[in-house]
Amino acid sequence: MILLFGCKQPEDTDLTYGGSAAYSSGNLPTKWTKSFPLNLKISNDFDANETEAINLAADNWEESTENKINFFTTSNENLNPRTGLSSYNDGLYGVYKLYDWPAELPSTALAVTQINGTQYSSYIRIDQADILLNYDYYTFATDGGWGYDLTTVVLHEMGHFLGLYHDNSSKEDSVMYPTIGRYNDNQFPKENDITKISSKYNVDISRGIASVPTQKEAGQAVKITLEMYPDKEIMKVNGHEYEITHDE
Repeated sequence: MILLFGCKQPEDTDLTYGGSAAYSSGNLPTKWTKSFPLNLKISNDFDANETEAINLAADNWEESTENKINFFTTSNENLNPRTGLSSYNDGLYGVYKLYDWPAELPSTALAVTQINGTQYSSYIRIDQADILLNYDYYTFATDGGWGYDLTTVVLHEMGHFLGLYHDNSSKEDSVMYPTIGRYNDNQFPKENDITKISSKYNVDISRGIASVPTQKEAGQAVKITLEMYPDKEIMKVNGHEYEITHDE
């Protein structure tokens, strides 16, 4: 990914990862250390078909570990409008349908997962995460119609939510590939993804789940924003959609 360092305060670091270049090998792994399942709130702004698509993505991550981990419980919530990215760090884990895309984020981003965490010497503990979907500039589909497949996009973002970075191998090898085309249908984690998520949370299919050790060293607050882009931008401007070539 493209790594940009924002304004750095002594106790806080902002990291923004874009969607096209590869992560460096020095990036620390990110993971949750609290018990699963996480209580994921789905905004009431999504209709019934969209909510079903989001739930399918959550179920498919669980199935990828042969149901050894129930990562999410989901419920619908009337999530209040946010006025800036910092206001999402509110203790709720949410999936948001945004018709007013935040000015702090590139309009060309199809979807974003924002993580607030604590950085230690060997990993980043995820404390808060939210998924933001860009309905301001893009169209999403739940029935194979014209648009970006919602389950595929949310499955990718839930991978980030659980601590996976982008995988630049190919769309066929990983749902964590950083870009997506219209009509791409990648609704279940691939072998690369299953291996990584199983390793991250110590899942052994034959023996179950190992416990996560308690972290005792002092940590530093960190914010990570992971962006997903379409292969080609087809953006809505004044109610009309236009194709724009995406610069890699």
